[in-house]
Amino acid sequence: MCKTKVERRNDSMFVKHFCLLLAILFLQACTTPKSTLATGDGQIAFVSDRSGKMSIYMMNDDGSEQFNLTDDFADSYFSPAWSPDGKRIAFNCSFSNLTFNSSGTEICVINADGSELIRLNKSGGDDTQPSWSPDGMKIAFATTRQGYRQIFVINADGTKPINLTRNSSDDSFPTWSPDGKKIAFVSERDGNQEIYVMNADGTEQDNLTHTQTDDNQPAWSPDGARIAFVSQRSFYSQIFVMNADGSAQTNITNNSFNNYVPAWRP
Repeated sequence: MCKTKVERRNDSMFVKHFCLLLAILFLQACTTPKSTLATGDGQIAFVSDRSGKMSIYMMNDDGSEQFNLTDDFADSYFSPAWSPDGKRIAFNCSFSNLTFNSSGTEICVINADGSELIRLNKSGGDDTQPSWSPDGMKIAFATTRQGYRQIFVINADGTKPINLTRNSSDDSFPTWSPDGKKIAFVSERDGNQEIYVMNADGTEQDNLTHTQTDDNQPAWSPDGARIAFVSQRSFYSQIFVMNADGSAQTNITNNSFNNYVPAWRP
């Protein structure tokens, strides 16, 4: 039975929001009691609720020597991200205990042996999606500390937080280019989600995708020449690849299923 134009549009809107929700939950690693993993030099950091809440654990890559890496002052921890040198882990720590002057999600950093846990910010907003610069000196993240979700960069020691995007719409999912000179991110400033790229200091923010549907989840190729991303230009979410300047946008999955979270092999 053929659907009306309104029915098709409603179906498309449902799929768009459902797919976006799936992607966000997947990336924040808090959808299931099963573990989520981030690797670093023979060890794996992962999230587990075995202690009664989501915590960051460590284990060897054969599964041995599993231990809880994080302290117990936060309500939950998720989204571990290794520093490029493998010595530190950034992650989200979620608070509701006002003793710690926070009621939202923060970015925390801890040494790989569990020592020197640092809360990078105490903004009162939700700070999520930490992404290390390739030199390990800075962390980009998305935050609601100034209302709309914006892309900030902060030194890895928690000093000098800087709002890079500064606009009246949501920006999210920052990811550094391999040379550290640019940051790709998702912006809704044009009324839908688009892939943008800016210099690492926030200048020259350019829309690469220019579509009427949502494009998100950018991922740089190891050589920095291309960006993979998810697009909803058809009924299903598909993986696209484009040049780093936005040219040659190509659907590389092109199937009748939903496809998410592209990740290049190093």
